[in-house]
Amino acid sequence: MSWHFRVVEVGDNQWQCRWGATTYDEHETLTDALAHVRVIADEHGPTTFFVHRRSGTVERLADVIPLRRHALCE
Repeated sequence: MSWHFRVVEVGDNQWQCRWGATTYDEHETLTDALAHVRVIADEHGPTTFFVHRRSGTVERLADVIPLRRHALCE
């Protein structure tokens, strides 16, 4: 199973970190928002990141296996 976390552009310099209907917070840059969802995702397991832009485009950025759960870290 993979978790899907989203960073959604909601206004000028406003990016929300989301999982499903849950909005965690907002950031002024896409970089900051992606860094934050990466921290959140590390607590859950395999993750896919998506960026939703106001233009309507959706980008699938990455499939990530959290390092603390990875076999190489054991």
